[in-house]
Amino acid sequence: MSDFFQHVNKPAETDCDSLVLAVAQGEDGPHLLPCSLSTEMSQELASLLPLLGMSGKVDEVCVSTAPSRLATRTLTFVGLGKHNFGDAQAVRRAAGCVTRTSKAKTLAFDWAITDEGVWQALAEGAGFGAYRYDRYFSKKADRIESVLLPDSEAARKGAKTAEVLVSAANLTRDLVNTPANDLCPADFVEIAKRECEGLPIEIEVWDFARLQKEKCGGLVGVGQGSSRPPYLVKLSYQPQGAKRHAALIGKGITFDSGGISLKPAANMEAMKSDMTGAATVLGATIAAARLEVPQQITTYLALAENLPGGKAQRPSDVITIRNGKTVEILNTDAEGRLVMADALSLACEIKPDVILDVATLTGAQIVALGNRTTGLMGQGGAPEEVFKAAERVGEPAWVMPIPEELKEANASKFADVANSGGRNAGMMVAADFLSNFVDDFPWAHLDIAGPSYNSGKPWGFSAYGGTGVMVRTLVDYLANLK
Repeated sequence: MSDFFQHVNKPAETDCDSLVLAVAQGEDGPHLLPCSLSTEMSQELASLLPLLGMSGKVDEVCVSTAPSRLATRTLTFVGLGKHNFGDAQAVRRAAGCVTRTSKAKTLAFDWAITDEGVWQALAEGAGFGAYRYDRYFSKKADRIESVLLPDSEAARKGAKTAEVLVSAANLTRDLVNTPANDLCPADFVEIAKRECEGLPIEIEVWDFARLQKEKCGGLVGVGQGSSRPPYLVKLSYQPQGAKRHAALIGKGITFDSGGISLKPAANMEAMKSDMTGAATVLGATIAAARLEVPQQITTYLALAENLPGGKAQRPSDVITIRNGKTVEILNTDAEGRLVMADALSLACEIKPDVILDVATLTGAQIVALGNRTTGLMGQGGAPEEVFKAAERVGEPAWVMPIPEELKEANASKFADVANSGGRNAGMMVAADFLSNFVDDFPWAHLDIAGPSYNSGKPWGFSAYGGTGVMVRTLVDYLANLK
């Protein structure tokens, strides 16, 4: 995206397809927010807002022909709701709504912002909204070629950071949107290698034979039902002088049929997105390296395809996880926690300061928190610190408990623990299962089942499909790790 954000002296006086102006929703009607246009021109345009049907509400966009006195060909008005330029999340969402819906090739934002963080939010939103996934269309989508921002120090710094974060999150979105016929575990491995080229990230790959040798029973058990074998990828980022060490784990089920406990056919196509956790921690690790985050990061991608082949594991099977604990399989569709258990066990062996795992783990997360709020669970204060990071970057999240009595739900009559504990409190039951594999380390579990994939109407900077959620939260958390 190196040429996407361009800086000009005066966006409002620059030749472009559309000049973007912001509108707030006031009690007495829409208000044109401050820009660099003259008072006379601002008043003239403000008087047109009611005639254009603009109220200033969130996600409202209106395009009109520009007065001949302006260099731009059109004007784009976007609503910030009852917010102004002091609200970074409102700015991020509005900028993304513009680029998501615009047909223009060049857009100039004329917003009176002075804060670097708010410029970063604007650039993030613009970059996310401009995302188009058209790989499989014969006719490619119209794309925005450049976004023009003021040539100020704050805007330049904000956009520079945003470029890295947008690139990382959009990589995650690309992976999530790719169908399983073009993204099996081996494909994911090659993409991870390619994306880490030239970065200070070392890569180690364990194939099926190595996973068997290393006693990773979760990955072996889940992956053995597919003709396309499982892998574990370890990424190591070790900047000089790092004082803290974080381990990241990502669930990477490249397609989840449910295995022998086969899922219903309805909506199964969305199960190509069951690898979002791995895509998220990959994107976050790459972004952290590019931004030179001063923490050591070890990332594990637990990659497998869950299919009901002739060698697939069965309900009643008992497997042994890397840390030696045994698991009775009650439901082969509760596979994500099994591959995560191996990766979490490996993370404990390197004794990091904190462990974070990310997974599209339970449908119960959507029932509990909806489609836009990530569930945070864990121990040692880590969930609360991740929550603070999510608040700082504008990604909704909520901390949930892991009640002691939930251990009964995961109890097994034939092994140390069972992999399925029923429907009640399913999100927290799954987190309790994972707690068997993190020892006493500070740990945060991020269940992103709903927020990771937008299967509804587009909104703000979120199009249909992968959202890239939690990449920015993880990077912010790592940058501020104490």
